[in-house]
Amino acid sequence: MTDQSKINDYDGIRWTINEINLPANFGTLRMELKAGNRNFSALGNVSSKFVFSEFLGFPLNIFYFTGYGREIGSYHERNQYLGIGIEMQSF
Repeated sequence: MTDQSKINDYDGIRWTINEINLPANFGTLRMELKAGNRNFSALGNVSSKFVFSEFLGFPLNIFYFTGYGREIGSYHERNQYLGIGIEMQSF
């Protein structure tokens, strides 16, 4: 019988840093790191996400993700993606 992977092999410990102001009005940076907590080897399943906001004064987000768990159904598959979006705010 094989040991089936579980979500806490890839997600269980999270570290988030919000709103780091970048020099020269490049905007702000948000970072998230996560790792599994099922056992000692699960700590090596590290994922990271970086989001640059208000890039050069525009409501533009640029984000990069590498790791596990992009979607709940594929939490055990390693993914990478890069994206660009506009941040909408309501008044």
